[in-house]
Amino acid sequence: MEGSYRVYSLLDSINKKFGPHDFGRLCQIFLGITFKNMGYTISLFQLSGRPDMIVVRNSNGFCIEVKAPTCNEVTLKKEDIDGVRNQGYLPVICVNTYPEVRPRWLFLDANKAKTGTFRSSSLEKYHLKQIQDEINKIFPKILEKYHENSLKGVDCLRRILDEL
Repeated sequence: MEGSYRVYSLLDSINKKFGPHDFGRLCQIFLGITFKNMGYTISLFQLSGRPDMIVVRNSNGFCIEVKAPTCNEVTLKKEDIDGVRNQGYLPVICVNTYPEVRPRWLFLDANKAKTGTFRSSSLEKYHLKQIQDEINKIFPKILEKYHENSLKGVDCLRRILDEL
């Protein structure tokens, strides 16, 4: 319980400092660092355009669109879902549930996800449990480790991702 409030507190400080646009970009970079920490190679990473990233470990790969809203709703557009399909890897929409008190990442199977605006927690039915659990175990440690760097801005955190 205490750890999940810490995640909220760290994410909240980033949101308050930078606002929604850079908050989303920083969350995306934190997610990339988490994947690298788990032994994934990032073959594509872009802060604009779709997909946001393609990550591969052994024979498992994910084509990912990241959503990090600063309210309790997330909008999934047709372009978000289509942008991760047919890339040769499992298409995934990753949604950070901040500002829930216990924020976490939801990994949604983009082949099953629908377009529309949803409460983040209602998307759980499309989740990919194994990778979601693995990410949510490591992400708080990555957030804690690189939080001070993130407060220096997107470029600083992006350099860390690129150097890993």
